[in-house]
Amino acid sequence: MEVQKQTKQTKAPRPSYSTSRKRLGEILLSEGVIDLKDLWKALNEQRTTGERIGKILAHRGVDAQDIAKALSNQLDLPMYEGQEPVKDVSGILSSEYLSSRIVFPLSRDGRTIRVLMANPLDTDTISEMGFLFSSSIKPIVATPQQILQLIESTYFVPTEVQSVLDKYDPSQAFELLESLDEEDETQTQDIDKTLDDKPIVRMVNIILYWAVDTDATDIHIEAAEKETLVRYRIDGMLQTRHRFPKKIHQPLISRLKVMADMDIAVRRRPQDGAARIRIKGRKIDLRLSSLPSQYGEKMVLRLLGNSTKLLTLRELGMSPALDEQLRTCLHKPQGLILTTGPTGSGKSTTLYASLNEVISEEISVVTVEDPIEYEIPGANQVQVNAKAGITFANGLRAILRQDPNVIMVGEIRDMETAEIAFRASLTGHLVLSTLHANSSVSAVTRLVDMQIKPYLIASSSLAFLGQRLLRRNCQACIEEYEPPAESLERLGILAEKLAGIKHMHGAGCEKCHFSGYSGRIGTYEMLMISGEIQELIRQDATEQKILKAAKSAGMVTMEEYALEMVAMGITTVEEALRVVPP
Repeated sequence: MEVQKQTKQTKAPRPSYSTSRKRLGEILLSEGVIDLKDLWKALNEQRTTGERIGKILAHRGVDAQDIAKALSNQLDLPMYEGQEPVKDVSGILSSEYLSSRIVFPLSRDGRTIRVLMANPLDTDTISEMGFLFSSSIKPIVATPQQILQLIESTYFVPTEVQSVLDKYDPSQAFELLESLDEEDETQTQDIDKTLDDKPIVRMVNIILYWAVDTDATDIHIEAAEKETLVRYRIDGMLQTRHRFPKKIHQPLISRLKVMADMDIAVRRRPQDGAARIRIKGRKIDLRLSSLPSQYGEKMVLRLLGNSTKLLTLRELGMSPALDEQLRTCLHKPQGLILTTGPTGSGKSTTLYASLNEVISEEISVVTVEDPIEYEIPGANQVQVNAKAGITFANGLRAILRQDPNVIMVGEIRDMETAEIAFRASLTGHLVLSTLHANSSVSAVTRLVDMQIKPYLIASSSLAFLGQRLLRRNCQACIEEYEPPAESLERLGILAEKLAGIKHMHGAGCEKCHFSGYSGRIGTYEMLMISGEIQELIRQDATEQKILKAAKSAGMVTMEEYALEMVAMGITTVEEALRVVPP
């Protein structure tokens, strides 16, 4: 008996309705929706079939909305009035489950889930859903048509989206996301079971596939007033590729959140997440960031490792003189080499190419990165993990006890990391790192602002490499053209470098998506820390003085380098002005 009592207590509570309530047929009869003859026929059929009276009357042509109103009146329950569902709640259960029971979770209020039901007397389903949600269930009366329409609009991709999905072979689309190991595989299977949402899953796969296919570095999913935009950052520029109906926005965001282990119930504050996938044989790490906006959440995905291979120094496209200067620095036993530029300027690519140049069996190479973008054979790579106490500074301290020859620090973000890196370069280590600065010369000012002593910068630095990325002219549609006069005027005195040249640009074709550009190439400047530059740094000289001395020693600035690319027909004046305006 005791066991039976405990078992009863564990069941979700069933709703209790008044036994003195009017019957549904009586309510419909009193309101003139049906007559006595209709009711009598329906009751006879009920004795034979056992079906609910409301379902029988619906089959006999009684308006579903009238039956729903009668149910609402009978059970003293609210009617569905077209409220927008909170799809984070509905996404927990499968579309098959909801369709078979004609129910739809509408919203959450604390520990209560409001659920649309065509049959609010279905106590088994109410009890089952209470267990699944670990919450109490409050039924709201709705017609079967209303519920099924909500299920369809939430879970299934509208027909106008099919043109996008059909671009790739459907047999490929379901196999795009492959796990990297057994744990990831289990997680992917759990995702599919949780949402059971194959059209949305397929849509996400296609979006990711399209990004990898076009070498995009970022995907922006944005909510507009009446549509959802999917934009890809290709060659450094955002391009809108897909426009979807607004009703698929939240299912799309929810799917991505589940993939990245983010909280799908949180929509009013920013979140970060990560996922790992393999597409077309390429391992891709995703970094996801959500942000609440006016018309819905915006999601940005950064694709890490979306490159076919690591580049060598020669493949970076540096001039022979610059290439030789960098190689000379890389083969010195100690010192610091900094790559500078804004986000997305190719700093990490240059660092990895530099490591490729120096790595060998005779030396120990250790990196500390956030995140690890490429796997480098022969290097010991450490991932920053703040929760585990591994920051750039702590990781760098630990690396110094590992007897390294070459150290790569993904980014110098603070004074502590900078100071350790500079002192490491003075004690027999070659240190490579990146810094957010506008140019190679402004890196000196940036470091001083971080409270690094000028004498430490001067005595430990080998070179500061400033860089940006220029879009290349598309070779499939390249042609001669005349640049706008205002563009040449903006160059000022630098326009003399382009005197008499033949200007080229891409006219636009399918291969370059009618942008006129395809691929990118770097524009660089190398500040070699020579004796004269060292002395100026120690004296805390201005950027103008350091730049003047560097140019006198033969340094080519990024602006001048970019114009050399223009003169060779690699890019356009407009692109050079966009990236490195004089």
